[in-house]
Amino acid sequence: MNGATMDGPGVVKQRPVAPETKLGWWSIGFMVVAGLCMVLNGPLLMSGLVSLTPVGGVIYVLVLVGSALVAAALSLIAMLRLHDRAWLLFFPLVPGVLVLVFLIGEFGAAALGLGH
Repeated sequence: MNGATMDGPGVVKQRPVAPETKLGWWSIGFMVVAGLCMVLNGPLLMSGLVSLTPVGGVIYVLVLVGSALVAAALSLIAMLRLHDRAWLLFFPLVPGVLVLVFLIGEFGAAALGLGH
């Protein structure tokens, strides 16, 4: 049925593409911020084209990590609590999972004594 669900006898309800709740749209907005930070990281910061002060680097990392985690959390809340069924709400989970994998790899290994 290609993403359709049965909603009563003989009634097929399609899964919407765009979020139906404000919380879902906030999740998409935070995902865009996190995605832009990730995409612009290589060409601007890693190439040396732009250099940040230590405080600027901390603010950049906090914006990246915070927006990715907030986007994933809001997306999960919109899907599980508010029953928003939009396909677009699965995309904010990607930056959130990437940040979680990074944080577990950096701090989890050190906490377990597996690092150098």
